Amino acid sequence: MDSILYITCLPKEYGGKEDGGVATHSIQLILKAKDYYRVGVYSSIKKISRVDGVSLYKEDSKYLKILRIISGYLSVDKEKFKEIGFLSLKDRLRVLYHYSKLKNIVSQYDVVHIHSLHNLSTTALSLLKSRPRIVVTDHGFWQGDLEKSIETVIYNSFSADQVIYISEYAKLKIEENKLNTTNIVKIYNPYLVKELDTKFKNNIKEKLNINANKKIILFSGVSEPVNRKGLDILLESVSQDSYLKDNTVLIIISNDDGLKYLNQYKNLRNVIPLKPMPYSEIIDYYAISDIFVLPSRSESFGLVYIEALSFGTPVIGFDKVIQEFQSIYSPIYIGESFNPFIENNEDLGLKIKKVLSKKFNEAELKEKTIELFSWEKLFHKFKNVYTELAKK
Repeated sequence: MDSILYITCLPKEYGGKEDGGVATHSIQLILKAKDYYRVGVYSSIKKISRVDGVSLYKEDSKYLKILRIISGYLSVDKEKFKEIGFLSLKDRLRVLYHYSKLKNIVSQYDVVHIHSLHNLSTTALSLLKSRPRIVVTDHGFWQGDLEKSIETVIYNSFSADQVIYISEYAKLKIEENKLNTTNIVKIYNPYLVKELDTKFKNNIKEKLNINANKKIILFSGVSEPVNRKGLDILLESVSQDSYLKDNTVLIIISNDDGLKYLNQYKNLRNVIPLKPMPYSEIIDYYAISDIFVLPSRSESFGLVYIEALSFGTPVIGFDKVIQEFQSIYSPIYIGESFNPFIENNEDLGLKIKKVLSKKFNEAELKEKTIELFSWEKLFHKFKNVYTELAKK
């Protein structure tokens, strides 16, 4: 076992569309894996930035795509192709494109690691007569229009040799939606350990002109900031609580939709709106914050919670995930869980004030997070999956 092809999205600095989430996880995994394996990356990006020691396969031009679709249709097993008749015509054409392009690429690799059960590359590889072993990491297949995608997700879960789930809540969703449960394994999303000294933290606060007497609340939700990440709940909570409104500073990191939504709250004077940024920059804001709040309506894992904890910053977030984290951090208190379906804006405000009133041992939180979630501690689990698959 000496080679892996990753099929995934990438952060902006590598040519991708957005930072955070799957993109951040993927590039960190790729950069770690290349120290042990010959690595390739296949991504739907037209201009991928160079990654030292990694072979890159970018998206083709429209003209070449058409030629590949035609070639794919002429060479694919028609009986197998009928099995994906549940897909829309547009998606079947995408499958043919990936099938045609990938069949020569994957022959060079022992294992293919695909990110997301929605990814049509898994569907395309299932049509090949001969292919490497496939591992798929699920990052929350139920988020979005599940009714539209569920057949693809189920098909891909049975086509993969191994499916990685990233929390017990994710496993529950796999079982509820009748995906394949015979090939699943849990691996938490690791985080990249970074350190900032106290002097640097103070410099950041001075640069942002933050009053030293005010507590800092950080929200970082790039994808679906309002509908899923709960920016609306947080803003309502702070705007309706006189103490929080007067004694805290809100740092909101979000996409254009979230920042546009923020404009409705003219009564919130202590707000710093920021656009998405690479992990190397966002760590500054984790480090200076007194609390990280992401009151999501759904999360499969929530890497941002772990990143915040790694800087000794307590969290409030999606109840199913935070409760799981709390159980493995125990007896160390990490913050509060929040269920937006049974709790309201006032409840969130009370929880924020409760967490802000407590004293936290930053060093203890950092040390425990490294022990549980660092790449140094968890990468061996990915290696084990790859090794076992390659043996089959």
